[in-house]
Amino acid sequence: MQGTALDLTGRDLLTLLDYSPEEVAYLLEQAKQLKEDLKSGVSDTRLAGKSLGMIFENASTEPVSHLK
Repeated sequence: MQGTALDLTGRDLLTLLDYSPEEVAYLLEQAKQLKEDLKSGVSDTRLAGKSLGMIFENASTEPVSHLK
């Protein structure tokens, strides 16, 4: 899969069910590469100008005292 870019332009990642197994594998490989680049100090602009929103539907299992 490495070296093969998939065009996911204009698609939102709301659920993995909207993606093929090949596309999910590609996304995970890209995430792994971004993390490795960050750890090694490689500058990357692939996510420049992008926004991320995270919604957590389930209550946290951590006790509130842990957050203080």
